[in-house]
Amino acid sequence: MGGTTAVVAVRGGAPDSAGRDAVRRLGELGGVRVSDDWRGAAIVLDDVGSGELVVVAGPEVGARLQVPRDEERLLDLLLGAVPARATRVGVVGAHGGSGATMLAVALASVPVRAGIPVSLVDLDPAGGVVELLTGLERDPGTRWADLRRQEGTLLPERLATSLPAFEHVRLLGGDLRGGADVDEPVVARAVRAVAQAAEVVVLDLPRTVLFRAQDSRPSLIDDLDHLVLTASAGLRGGAAAAAAARALARSSGGPEISLVVRRRSGEDVLASDVAEACGLPLRGVVRHVRTLDAGVEHGVVPGARRGPLRAAAEEVADALGLLP
Repeated sequence: MGGTTAVVAVRGGAPDSAGRDAVRRLGELGGVRVSDDWRGAAIVLDDVGSGELVVVAGPEVGARLQVPRDEERLLDLLLGAVPARATRVGVVGAHGGSGATMLAVALASVPVRAGIPVSLVDLDPAGGVVELLTGLERDPGTRWADLRRQEGTLLPERLATSLPAFEHVRLLGGDLRGGADVDEPVVARAVRAVAQAAEVVVLDLPRTVLFRAQDSRPSLIDDLDHLVLTASAGLRGGAAAAAAARALARSSGGPEISLVVRRRSGEDVLASDVAEACGLPLRGVVRHVRTLDAGVEHGVVPGARRGPLRAAAEEVADALGLLP
């Protein structure tokens, strides 16, 4: 977890030229540092005069931008070069009822208690479950439906401060108007933006990403630092976790993958057995207790109180290096 560096440099042109002025102004707007030293810069622009900039290094090499006409495109270019500030952790269930969403909520709350800025991204296409679990359904703030209607660039800090929050965790999610599909263009843009404004981003992922992991096309999983797979102890959970692990193993590269097991009393299969079956490191065990479900029914945010879920979330956060 770290901050941004000087990523954009402008060569040539007068100090007060229209091109340089636009880069400085848009860089300040987007929190992008601009330098005259082009060595090591992710983007190098040549100021050729009359408000025209030419990309000579970085994305879109050879592109010619005319300001002010192309300022929106220039801002997108600048923001795209900013390295993600956040450690990105995806949480996905190997099957329904494995507790992935509750773990994602509890996990997002752990670094916040240590003073680390965190955003939680809910990628359930139906939308609304996470904001119900966290008591935000009546709070104002930006949701996926709002982002679809928003034109122009998503500024990281502006987006982050527009989101509703629970226990200081910013939530980007859905509501009664619906959620978001991981393949929508707005999802990649929004995740990039929140990852530039926070130090930890937790993504509550739909199970469909497990099947798309084998696809040759770029996937949201590719940009994660860690992926936590959840499964219940038992034959069903073990089989589902093993199948998910095989699907993920067939993808090239990607994040570090680990396992959290939800275990009910009386189950014969141990969490370690599930981990061994799918060949993944076991990061935590959530012992099921009835008071956890009862607490959620009474508006207690998952992981807010001490108990098995919070303990497991703390173990995961520590193992993944999310704490100072």
